[in-house]
Amino acid sequence: MGTLKQWVTLVALFWFLMNLTEASPTYTATYCSNNTTYTPNSTFETNLNILFYYFSTNISNPYFVTIVGFGTTNAVNGLFLCRGDVSATVCEQCVTAAAKEIRRRCPNQTEAVIWYDECTLRYTNRYFAINSVVPRLNFNDGGNISGVELGLFNESVFGLLTGLATEAENSGSVKFAVGEVKVTRSVTVYALEQCTRDLPEGGCETCLRGAIATLPSCCTAKQGARALLASCNLRYEIFPFYTLPPSSSSGGKKLGSGTVVVVVVVPVVFLIALIVGCRCFRRRSMKRRRNDNMNPKISDFGLARMIDINQNKGNTNRVVGTYGYMSPEYAMHGQYSEKSDVFSFGVIVLEIISAKRNSRALVTPDFDDLLTYAWRNWKDEKPLEILDPDLKESFSHSEVINCIHIGLLCVQQNPDDRPTMERVVSYLSNISVELPLPREPALFVGIGNDPKKILKGESSDQQTKSNSIQSSINDMTISNYFPR
Repeated sequence: MGTLKQWVTLVALFWFLMNLTEASPTYTATYCSNNTTYTPNSTFETNLNILFYYFSTNISNPYFVTIVGFGTTNAVNGLFLCRGDVSATVCEQCVTAAAKEIRRRCPNQTEAVIWYDECTLRYTNRYFAINSVVPRLNFNDGGNISGVELGLFNESVFGLLTGLATEAENSGSVKFAVGEVKVTRSVTVYALEQCTRDLPEGGCETCLRGAIATLPSCCTAKQGARALLASCNLRYEIFPFYTLPPSSSSGGKKLGSGTVVVVVVVPVVFLIALIVGCRCFRRRSMKRRRNDNMNPKISDFGLARMIDINQNKGNTNRVVGTYGYMSPEYAMHGQYSEKSDVFSFGVIVLEIISAKRNSRALVTPDFDDLLTYAWRNWKDEKPLEILDPDLKESFSHSEVINCIHIGLLCVQQNPDDRPTMERVVSYLSNISVELPLPREPALFVGIGNDPKKILKGESSDQQTKSNSIQSSINDMTISNYFPR
């Protein structure tokens, strides 16, 4: 009997806690202007009471905006917005709680904003400019990120946030987007962005980009952070905190069905090369992999050698391998490191794009190797000139240019300038990440440049000229670039 009673008690307690969680939206922050106050029993207070009455009668909607006393000096502009992934019940509970709490926390204020995890509510006696970052609140969760390169983490976070700003702008009336990016095998960043629906075209992205710009001052290298503005808000964490909207294949229209951005990182280096080929050039014929003598167009690196465990760099007196893929520091000085493999990977990327071997890209006096050819066309703002002619009718401008950009970053002269493979993975997986400008590629070691002759100072004129990158290429926007 006692056991049955205990079970009944546990079930009742569980049910109570479930309902308590449903009925208790999570308070985040409040903004009170403290600039002007209204007089009790004034016309402004009457209009404010009417506004909150309208809130209560429209609480079944995920979004509501109105003006009471329009055209007068006592006008009150107000709205509430529920998060795009919460249920109608949670939305009602959040708005009800916010309407009570905002008046308690900001008594007699003519302007106030309150944020909950599940909703936002505001009222004001003026209008908020969409590009204004005031009122604004920023805060982080206090924890510093660990176990991942700081630069890579920040690039991944801000790349994801920037991409979601565009997704939210293009998500229709909901102005809502969530997404994630896998930075490393153990670290995934989740983010959510949303705007109020009264913003004009382009206003949502403008507001969110302004919110993103406020994060470096408070939240760099933090595990989680938020930027709360009057017309938009964003949040990122290293744990899931939102519910994915239902897919379009599900039957009815759901509350807050927004746009989802999911960025997946593939951690295997050679699989990346396959992805580059499949992504940019799906229709390539396998016949083009060999020449008329059935010799392969793309050779192996030929750099296999025994090294000590945990060794990531070294020197050798015996240079072996395929010169077309060798980094200059290895071919000329016997110095090898992980950046040597990055160089080889960059050559592979450019070979896949152009369908040409590095040892004989073009037989002309001006363009005698693939790296020089790719670099000169990049500087001349004609990167698509190196693209395999067979693919001219079936490719994405932005994807191809992005792949060329990554390839040039990998074959830079200075090994320290080349990205790590971890960073390359991030570049390939998240097109929103802003790529650094490539510098001049390394000296090509091929048919015309015997490494032994180079060491003796007898190299040919294969080395590319050290011209600076034109300023116009510095401002090139990949998503909007088209070849001439």
